[in-house]
Amino acid sequence: MERNDRCLACAADNNLTEANVEAFIFDGDNTGTITSGTFDLSSLTFTPELTDANVAGALTISGTGSVADAALSTNVTKLGQTIETGEITDGTIAAADISPDSLNFTELSDTLSLDVATTVSLGANNFNINLNSTGKFAIQDAGTIAFEVSDAGNIYIGDTGSAIATGAALVLDSITTEGNVLATNGAIYYNTSLAKFRCYESSTWKDCISAPASQTDTTTAYYFFTDLIGNETTTGSDVFATNSTGSTAATATTAANRPGLYRSTTRTSATGRTAFMSSTSAIALGGGSMAYETAINIATLSDATQRYQLVVGLLDTATAANQVDAAAFVYDEGGVSTGSAATPNWQIMTSNNSTRTFNTTTTAVTAATWYKLRVEVNSAGTLVTYYINGTNVGTRNTNIPTGTTRALGFGQLLIKSIGTTARTVDIDYMKAQQTFTTAR
Repeated sequence: MERNDRCLACAADNNLTEANVEAFIFDGDNTGTITSGTFDLSSLTFTPELTDANVAGALTISGTGSVADAALSTNVTKLGQTIETGEITDGTIAAADISPDSLNFTELSDTLSLDVATTVSLGANNFNINLNSTGKFAIQDAGTIAFEVSDAGNIYIGDTGSAIATGAALVLDSITTEGNVLATNGAIYYNTSLAKFRCYESSTWKDCISAPASQTDTTTAYYFFTDLIGNETTTGSDVFATNSTGSTAATATTAANRPGLYRSTTRTSATGRTAFMSSTSAIALGGGSMAYETAINIATLSDATQRYQLVVGLLDTATAANQVDAAAFVYDEGGVSTGSAATPNWQIMTSNNSTRTFNTTTTAVTAATWYKLRVEVNSAGTLVTYYINGTNVGTRNTNIPTGTTRALGFGQLLIKSIGTTARTVDIDYMKAQQTFTTAR
């Protein structure tokens, strides 16, 4: 029988040293196989380095700790090719960990948060969002849905699932020249020069909104419009011009793109006045929505030597700046009217049986400038809204005259309080309409 001297030497002194183990396993040539068992690494030293050539199969490190990148062979694949959910421990993926061609959201089951301003640049590529199952696509602003595509394919502006104090609006693009819009059937935009929505229909641009029912249905509404192309210098069927002497108070004049222009002129006395208006008791508020609109141009501003007051809107007297019943604009640079402020700006005013409320707008009155002034009263007669050149400049909800005992008319009054030089105001058109709550 062949004797193993190394093994006998181990048994003789009953001590198994690292050198004995190394010699026994590898026979001094650094080769051999461990089929099972465990080594305490703290008592094992192996020289030279442990390479993949010395490891048959898988090497598993089951304890805690890590292997530095520098200690790994270049044949070892590092983390970075794929990232599984269990490999993300701090909630953050660095940009360097993401492949430049694809970010896979398969494992992203909740919310993707961007805490800084972010821009998505696509170049000439398409950007597609495909919901291939049930669920809706929604864009939120501060947690409130602003845009939504439902599972059924319907498109909504705002949050359709709950009532909110301030709703979302769809605002179309606006331009001044129609030729700058792509003419394709179904196109729509807002023309700021015409102050109208325009639609391209049957290969033609036209107004999107046709004449309101108030222009055609006399049982449910009243509608009046004059472009002042007729003789308006004396009492007429609808509106009349007058001044303090009873002589001619308005004369026809012209301006570019303003057909039917009239100039209303005061007399040369210190209390001269001129009015261009309907009957002073033609309408009653509170029985349906009411609106009056006109365009005016003041030639010369009021000052300390030639002072006057101008009232435009719904009013009930043609002889005094202090209106008994009114919902109107007021220009009163000297603060002459009772309750008015001495201001160069337009004021908005309501008066109910001579109890008046004034508010000063931020819009200054400028000479030789056209102003489109509009007064709207809601159906119940509880709110008046004022517009200058299409912009809402304020509302009033007190001292609004309602009912037939507080009837009034529409138009404008210019009345002097200081100086003997005549003052003028040009008037382009007058439009009034009321939709009745109860048909007549």
